[in-house]
Amino acid sequence: MRKHLKPLVGTMAVLITAAQLPAIAAYADMNAAAPSETIAQESTAAFSVQTEKEVSPQGVLTMGSSFSVSGTVSSDSLIAKAYGGIYTDSGDQVIYYETEPNARSFEIGKTFDTVMAFGKLPAGEYIYKIEAVSSTGETAAVLEHAFTIADNSPIESEIAITGESVIRAITGSAITSTWMYSEKPTVRSGLRSGQMMLPQSICRISA
Repeated sequence: MRKHLKPLVGTMAVLITAAQLPAIAAYADMNAAAPSETIAQESTAAFSVQTEKEVSPQGVLTMGSSFSVSGTVSSDSLIAKAYGGIYTDSGDQVIYYETEPNARSFEIGKTFDTVMAFGKLPAGEYIYKIEAVSSTGETAAVLEHAFTIADNSPIESEIAITGESVIRAITGSAITSTWMYSEKPTVRSGLRSGQMMLPQSICRISA
């Protein structure tokens, strides 16, 4: 005669015989939970931008000459902000501009070009660059170019020469004089007394 365990309050007791153990073990194996699998989430692509039809300063620009920048900047992500401008080659800010497109693209010609006064830059070495910021705070470089503003105006200097041998070599006389040399080639006709023409220079002799 089988003896049944007295159920505890709130629980149910089941009598298991030795003959039932193999079947119970097989059922447990069949219904065992499969090992959990870790699903790797795809990493979010880094924020990046593309620039089309870009016009930027490169090489040498003449001091005082105007220059217009343009181009279309786009991204697969939202561009929350873009900033940049003109800097010295040592990184000092010369002209700065900031815009908040809050869109997937913006036009450089309608934003940055409105303040990039290239014609007012003094002679020197510069860097023109723009960076963009996504809505999540990631930063991406839009463009960066080095350029030079050159002063092509003529250079003139006055040189005082004292020495009969030098003046004699020029004028054939022994007059000690002051003369001016101009590096800018000049062509003149009808030279007056006391003025002579030398290749790419004008010498004015004064007693």
